[in-house]
Amino acid sequence: MKEALLTKPSARVTWTCALFLLGYVGAEVALGGWIVTFMIRVRGGAPFASGMTATGFWMGMTVGRVVLGFVTPRIGEKLAITVSTERNTRNHNNPLTTF
Repeated sequence: MKEALLTKPSARVTWTCALFLLGYVGAEVALGGWIVTFMIRVRGGAPFASGMTATGFWMGMTVGRVVLGFVTPRIGEKLAITVSTERNTRNHNNPLTTF
């Protein structure tokens, strides 16, 4: 395996992508599981309502991926990334979005 990583560029790209996805999916699942605890302990939510928050999180992720799968090819990757990151950078001082 060490030889393949050092000699084949495609293997390095594959392993780099695999490590990125491992971290990304790990963070996504951790956040999806943690949000229920956060809503109950910090926000004082009822257990059912807190569970529905996690459901909303996963539904949002699913719907967003499905919709963006159709929208992104039409508007282009560069514009899609610009629009999604621009919205996030404009609101970075909003006290409602920071904890």
